[in-house]
Amino acid sequence: MRAAATLCTTILLLCARAENAQSQVPASSATPATRTAVDEQIVVDGVLNQSPALRAAFLDLKAARAAERAADATYVPIFTAALSGNHNEQPTLTAQGTTITSSDLLQASVGVGHQLPLGTQMSLNLSGNAGQRRLNPTPATNMFITLGPSYATELRATITQPLLRGAGVDVGEAPLRMARLQKEAARQTRDHTASETLRDALKTYWELAYATSVVTVQQNSLLISERQYEEGKQRAQLGLLAQADVLQLANDVAQLKENLVAAQANRKTLGIQLGALLGLSSAQSVGMETSQTPAAFPVDSRSLHDWIERAMQESSQLKELTANAAVARDQVRRFDDASQARLDLSTWASLQGLGYKNAATPFGQIAQANAPSIFVSLELELPFDNTQRSAQLQQALLEAEAAEARLDQERIALNAQIESQVEALRTAQQRIELAEQTWSVAQDLVAAEQGRHKLGTTTVISVLLAQQATRDAELRLLRARTDRNGAAVELNHLTGDLLGRYANREYGALR
Repeated sequence: MRAAATLCTTILLLCARAENAQSQVPASSATPATRTAVDEQIVVDGVLNQSPALRAAFLDLKAARAAERAADATYVPIFTAALSGNHNEQPTLTAQGTTITSSDLLQASVGVGHQLPLGTQMSLNLSGNAGQRRLNPTPATNMFITLGPSYATELRATITQPLLRGAGVDVGEAPLRMARLQKEAARQTRDHTASETLRDALKTYWELAYATSVVTVQQNSLLISERQYEEGKQRAQLGLLAQADVLQLANDVAQLKENLVAAQANRKTLGIQLGALLGLSSAQSVGMETSQTPAAFPVDSRSLHDWIERAMQESSQLKELTANAAVARDQVRRFDDASQARLDLSTWASLQGLGYKNAATPFGQIAQANAPSIFVSLELELPFDNTQRSAQLQQALLEAEAAEARLDQERIALNAQIESQVEALRTAQQRIELAEQTWSVAQDLVAAEQGRHKLGTTTVISVLLAQQATRDAELRLLRARTDRNGAAVELNHLTGDLLGRYANREYGALR
């Protein structure tokens, strides 16, 4: 919550100001006076510290880590202890009638149990009891006989070893292995979510920068067109300009106002979309715009082959699917073991002692092993119908095959995406160079047409067309730069480089 408050405060206070050109734009086409300016660093910090999607991925990872700790604790010895007492009175039938027999019994036990990765379960238990009985063998008299106190002790060691289902380290460590695989899958999901959210936020930020620049271009064009229209009306009154030219100027003003309204609406929409990626409400992000023209996103100079090799090794999406496939494969091993019959070998050995009116006597008998006992059993569990376990195994096999198929498809798709984005990057760079040349020529053309118009050797339409060509060339240049940044960030996301460029593995405040 503290991170959210800091982010919101920063965004609301940073560069919130009125645009310089607003005071010159007519009220009919003006945008709100106060807007919220953001830059690339604010966007990155917002994603890494406050993104709801990334926070959810972090919580999933924390849950997976807790599950791993729980699975690891399976092999920790367990101490047990018990203490109980009982007083019992019971009527007993004899040849002389009925009598009341009473007994008192105090029982206690302590033990240690331990499960090994082999599936072996071992326990060592020491138990004992102390008790006495009070009875009347002759109901005709009131003479009661007390037997005891008596003391009994037993030391028992028990071992149970699965021979089929649950046997072996591979099966015994299955819960821990699965927990570790799921933790790795959650970690890869976190990294992929972070990279994906960063990519979406940065691309939306650059689209917002483009939309903000379009608004500025349209506003500047509208100012020039309105000034020309006012000058045209004055010249028409003096008979220096035809009324048709004045109407052409008025039409240009109307079209530019329409374009400005559309550009402002697009900027507003993109601001809301960017705010949602940063975990902000629409009320907080409705007036969002870029504070400055973004710099070109840095991209390494690599061949297509190098880009593909890098993606195959470091793609966060590929790593996530690889981890999920490993989880699915391990599920097959678990259900394969569960489909077997259960055959357990159990044995226990004990030493017992019994004393009368002397609590030490039983322990002496145990120490001398006077009363040993040994037990061995073999227990088989075999269902009449194994359909359920067979179906579960088949389900696990199919899910593992599906996970492998998704992994293969991602490799194919990743290869195609890399080729597409490398081509998009190359094309965008060429478009930037050509658009810069076109814009420069168009600006010279506007100056030339305006000079000819002052000399009366050309028409207003020629001037307007030259101005429109200049405006279109500038917008194409802005569009090409935005597309170039989008392709560059997409390539960095596909190759797993995007996250490392902006964040360490702790992701700011999300820990």
